[in-house]
Amino acid sequence: MLHFVFLTYFSLFTPFFSFFPKGLDNKTYEISGLAQGTSYSIKYIYASAVVNKKAIDSIFDLMDYNFSLYKAHSLINSFNNAPRSIQLTDHFSTLIKHANFVSAATAGAFDITTLPLSILWGKFNSGKIVAPDTAQIEATLAYSGYQNIYIKGDSLIKSYPPLKLDADGIAQGYTVDVISAYLSSLGIQDFLVEVGGEIRTKGFKSRKEPWVVGYISAGDYNFNTTSSSRLALSGLSVSTSGRLSKYSNTNIGKKSHIVDPRTGKTVENSIISVTVLSSKCVLSDAFDNGMMVLGLDSALKLCSNFPDMGLHIVYTSGSGDIRDSANAFFKKHILKPEN
Repeated sequence: MLHFVFLTYFSLFTPFFSFFPKGLDNKTYEISGLAQGTSYSIKYIYASAVVNKKAIDSIFDLMDYNFSLYKAHSLINSFNNAPRSIQLTDHFSTLIKHANFVSAATAGAFDITTLPLSILWGKFNSGKIVAPDTAQIEATLAYSGYQNIYIKGDSLIKSYPPLKLDADGIAQGYTVDVISAYLSSLGIQDFLVEVGGEIRTKGFKSRKEPWVVGYISAGDYNFNTTSSSRLALSGLSVSTSGRLSKYSNTNIGKKSHIVDPRTGKTVENSIISVTVLSSKCVLSDAFDNGMMVLGLDSALKLCSNFPDMGLHIVYTSGSGDIRDSANAFFKKHILKPEN
């Protein structure tokens, strides 16, 4: 995400772990560490410690080989440097299919072909930049767009040599899903996987009680407190994209790090953050980015097409107040405040 999914002064997601005895046969195990430029935490309930850190770290290594822009010999960099195509791995192929699905669903508001646009707006540059002009943006848009990549056989092909991919807005969610699939393959039925704020749950934490995850609501922004709003999740994934986490410092002022793939300009709408619930973390991760770009009304309208997707948006009203809005599916999973 990361395109950073949490704010610099507090985490958008805080797992709340309170444990109760599950009987003599099952215990709670935890593995944590650093990967993908952030931290990760895995909690699972099982009869024995069947997962080790080495196996989890090997999954992160595999994901980095496929999707990391910071690894010189990664597959994504090979594609970006190739004039035409590369041979795909199964993981890369699966991610592209998910990305293109979300791109089509959001009418291009989510798009992984935006690396050249993001570079124009200062990606990889921590200093002050000169904002791109209209001619630069239009020239870059001419060869960008998810319609300009396609899979043929075992190859990923691009229509224009300068086209480059950036999977930061989807790869972390996909990583969570891959780790979750690995845990399930071992017979583990109760777990929570969190990578940099991206979360997927399965089963229960104890006594058939769902996993509890904190999220940031409008009240938290207004009062600058730690998360007091909580979700009860079982078998769902959750991801948040926040606009206040990172800026590009340009000659025309600070600009959001989120670029609208359709216009090539930075996003300047009223949304502060978007939280998405869905069955797969790869979808939650991608949709929260696309809905940040779409804006409040369009995001809520889009979510109505997906009855099993939850949406929570924090935004600035016309009067300057910070408010939030959520659909019925999201509200169903909100825990009432404890007395």
